[in-house]
Amino acid sequence: MGVTKERLKVLRPYENTLANDALEQVRTISADAETEFRKVYDLLGAKVNLNATLERIEGKYGPSEKTKLERAHLEAERLEKERLEKERREKERREKERREQDRLEKERSQRARLEAERREKECREKERREQDRLELARLKAERREKEGPKKLLPILILGLLLLFLFSLAM
Repeated sequence: MGVTKERLKVLRPYENTLANDALEQVRTISADAETEFRKVYDLLGAKVNLNATLERIEGKYGPSEKTKLERAHLEAERLEKERLEKERREKERREKERREQDRLEKERSQRARLEAERREKECREKERREQDRLELARLKAERREKEGPKKLLPILILGLLLLFLFSLAM
């Protein structure tokens, strides 16, 4: 069962396709909105600014379904942009946080490495000082060994001399 020509003429009475589209749009608002549109278009005809007329009628009677859909679409786009922007900011925040953690970990690692190097250097220094002390002790012992009889000789001579003198004095 198709739409008859008479029914089509009632639904789309104007020769101008844009005017018929505007009429269909105001029908989604209310019967009063349709009546007002018809009066304006019948009075002014092709001279009427359809967009301005639609805006005035929507301002007076409320938005048409098309306008509601457009607004809903724009709102959905706005919300999607907000969501994407929020995701982008969150991703940037996580990336910044990861870089900061990496930097802190690198600092900790570097401090640990420097501390290990300092301890190793300290240990080598202690070892070197101990080797120096042992070497010095060895050298002193060698010197004592060499000088021992030389030091004792004058003492021995002095002792013998004293013994001789003591024996003469008696």
